[in-house]
Amino acid sequence: MYRFSTLCWRIYHLCVFTCGHYYKESENNTLAKKWYEKAAEQKITRAYVGLANLEENKSDKKALLEKASALGDAKADYNLAISYLENDELTAAMLVEKSAKAGYFHAMSLLSGMYREGIGVKQNWEKAFDWSLQTYQRAKALNVAAVDLSIPATKNTNLLFEDTYKQLVIFYLLGIGTEKNEAKAQQLLAERNSLVQNKTVKNILEELSLDELKVEILTMDIPKEYQERVAILEAEMNSNHDPEFWLKLGEKTEDQTKAKDYFGSACDFGSQKGCDKYREINEKQMNK
Repeated sequence: MYRFSTLCWRIYHLCVFTCGHYYKESENNTLAKKWYEKAAEQKITRAYVGLANLEENKSDKKALLEKASALGDAKADYNLAISYLENDELTAAMLVEKSAKAGYFHAMSLLSGMYREGIGVKQNWEKAFDWSLQTYQRAKALNVAAVDLSIPATKNTNLLFEDTYKQLVIFYLLGIGTEKNEAKAQQLLAERNSLVQNKTVKNILEELSLDELKVEILTMDIPKEYQERVAILEAEMNSNHDPEFWLKLGEKTEDQTKAKDYFGSACDFGSQKGCDKYREINEKQMNK
């Protein structure tokens, strides 16, 4: 009898929360709130998250998320972290890590970016690789794309969304957090490029070749401890005699001295445009 009664209560709890979710999806917020409140009375953690999503008052929303977080809800931890991200990065990072360790996909994705950019935590590209890899594996398990579009705009524009494929390719090309592996980088880039036609991400992702990404790496703000690896990559790239490659590199870099060198290489390999660009920068530098 006890087991039967317990089962009945569990089914009742599930039905109460499901009703709230149904009305939320049907955009009937009045009934959704009513059923979420019933579920919250039964201490169903996700009901607090549902109520928070309906709440417009920031402080009330935060209080509801804190209740769900205290009851161990990983999604609540993540949503609560987002509310802290703008003004309290340390607390945000702690909550994101808690949610990520519980396996919440969006938190895993965001935590990788926070370690990469040094937001709320000490910048650590080894840990960024680890969380990018875990995000990728989690995306595989969930059968979703490893591109997170849910991260809201903050003062750090590098966290507008997380392109896990691209980040992993960079780590594999430079050998950060893992062995250098160009074949693995190529495989991940192919997976990423196959998503470009996906209607959800096609306006955000652009198809990239491995050479184009290598060019981009040379123009990125890479932590000082990895500059030697960037130099090795650049030395490897110097064997490329394709003038278009060097033109793209020159056009992407903001350092005019480096850009002139890249355009010079394009010129040496037969590009008239490279010669013209080299001459243009050279004349500007001479006239300073």
